[in-house]
Amino acid sequence: MKVILIYLFCLPLILRAQQNQNPPKLSQKYEKLFTAAGTESKNGEYEKALKKLDKIILEYPDFIPAYTKKAGILYTQKNIDASIETLSSVIKNFPSADPEIYFSRGYMYFEKKLYHYASDDFLTFLSFPDIKTDRLQKAVLYQKTAFYRDSLISNPVPFNPVLLSESVNSSYSEYSPSLSIDGNSLVFTRRINNQEDLYISYIDSSGKYSMAFPLRDVNTGANEGAHCISADGSLILFTGCDRDILFRGCDIYYSVFRDSSWTKPANIGKVINTPAWESQPSLSADGRTLFFVSDRVGGFGGRDIWFTKKNERDVWSDPVNMGQQINTEKDDETPFLHPDGKTFYFRSNGRLSMGDFDIYTAQWDEDNQMWKQVLNLGYPINTEGNEGGLLVSLDGRSAYFASDIFSQKQNLSRNLDICSFELPAFARANPASYIKLMVFDADTKKPLNASVEIMNLKNNKVFFSGKTQKSGTSVTALQSNKKYAVFVKKEGFTFFSTHIDLDNIYTFDKPFLVDVPLQKLTSAEVAKPTILQNIFFTSGSYTLLPESDAEINMLFELLQNNLSVKIQIVGHTDNVGKPEDNQVLSLQRANAVKNVLVNKNIDPYRILTAGKGQDNPIDTNETTEGRKNNRRTEFVIIQ
Repeated sequence: MKVILIYLFCLPLILRAQQNQNPPKLSQKYEKLFTAAGTESKNGEYEKALKKLDKIILEYPDFIPAYTKKAGILYTQKNIDASIETLSSVIKNFPSADPEIYFSRGYMYFEKKLYHYASDDFLTFLSFPDIKTDRLQKAVLYQKTAFYRDSLISNPVPFNPVLLSESVNSSYSEYSPSLSIDGNSLVFTRRINNQEDLYISYIDSSGKYSMAFPLRDVNTGANEGAHCISADGSLILFTGCDRDILFRGCDIYYSVFRDSSWTKPANIGKVINTPAWESQPSLSADGRTLFFVSDRVGGFGGRDIWFTKKNERDVWSDPVNMGQQINTEKDDETPFLHPDGKTFYFRSNGRLSMGDFDIYTAQWDEDNQMWKQVLNLGYPINTEGNEGGLLVSLDGRSAYFASDIFSQKQNLSRNLDICSFELPAFARANPASYIKLMVFDADTKKPLNASVEIMNLKNNKVFFSGKTQKSGTSVTALQSNKKYAVFVKKEGFTFFSTHIDLDNIYTFDKPFLVDVPLQKLTSAEVAKPTILQNIFFTSGSYTLLPESDAEINMLFELLQNNLSVKIQIVGHTDNVGKPEDNQVLSLQRANAVKNVLVNKNIDPYRILTAGKGQDNPIDTNETTEGRKNNRRTEFVIIQ
């Protein structure tokens, strides 16, 4: 803290007995001795001064100015223990002599990281009346900080950092790790002779890292600093400085993985970049929100965390400051939103902390649309030094960050290495999973560039919207305690849908890998039934539930955009109940879907319906899951 550094040089002036109104009068001999000690102290003749002061204390043990001057000299000599001992003798014998003695001793305890004693001394100092305002404010800050640090140290969190393999870490500094959502790619920055470049290492199924190699298509003669990688590993955003004539200082750049190589880096544009400092990009798991750090006008102090969202046209909107719930009057940096969509991590030097920059976490309160209380990750994750930012894997437990603790242990030059550790329970995110779609033409098996939309069925809002890559793949995170409808569509093809229920599921061992064969509307294969995976009815009824709206809208769009297409909607049930009742219910359910489409102005003659009851099961009726699969609604395109 800057205040501490200031007082480091001013302490001898602080140590005075201004409230000791009636110190014993020294004899002429000892008065001269005291004056000489003061002169020698100013001239740096500390040992001579100390000898004279000791003589005075021996003869006049209640002459407090001799003690305070002695303590000041000892502090200047960096003999802090002896200085504390000298002040302690005064406090023991003259506890009410001078509040400044408590301030000075508290400060020295603070410097020695004896925070419990420091807090007590500052509290005692604050109990004295008529303290000057500036001293009062400084004492309050020291006391709060000392008490806070003592609380963290007295209640340490589990912390066992593990160094990543030599395939990643080298004799140089490695930092700013970022992971693709499938955990298969680790991108990081390596600094060699003050040159920062991006490197990538691939991770196999056993957790082994491949030898890291530079991203040569992305790296330049300039520095490539803080960065992030998109969930599917196809986009890298990074910090570059003084590259463009139009954009001075540090800005955010991007590169796309296309045709087995990375495109030439480009500036992300003036909506995000300004003449100010922009850095430390961090994408949300769905790729729709970009967090970054800037010292632009409109912040709350130094560097603030901002965010921007992609609109319906896939254009970044004007950045918004994250507000005072996150940002402070100082620097707030290294944002990371976990794929659970609500657990946020960052570092700050504007809050009570263990040192300069500490790492914090906050939870998003969906009901009140605000960030809940910001929490320090605790000691010894946070120390008296500067802690860097971290990222947290899908399981919500495993964190990655850069540290020099291992090089310190080996007495090496203080290089940064990438480590992993398990977060304390209170700081963990909710586990998340991901879905990887592989979209292809059902006839030719060639990959397709198609539109993907994932709906949150609990609120019928779009959770993710995007397109597949040229390879036909699309990857996005899935959050626990949610129900999703997944839709894939492409002009001239039937659409695909599936249903993913993560309600009350909090652990994910495997991601969702889904093959998506799309049939051309002109293909002979379209006569095969397509299951409407997201049509839901009240149990034992043909009343459609609101969660069915998204699927029915997809079917409506198919008919609206292809006026020559006719379909048959077919209902099916399981074998519970009477066969004749099941046949009636299945037809009623097919007609319920038709009626919604007709109400949307689809010609009723383009929609036939049928009810098959329990006659055409696709799974066993002996299990709950099997019966659920048999209860389905399908449609078939009629040529």
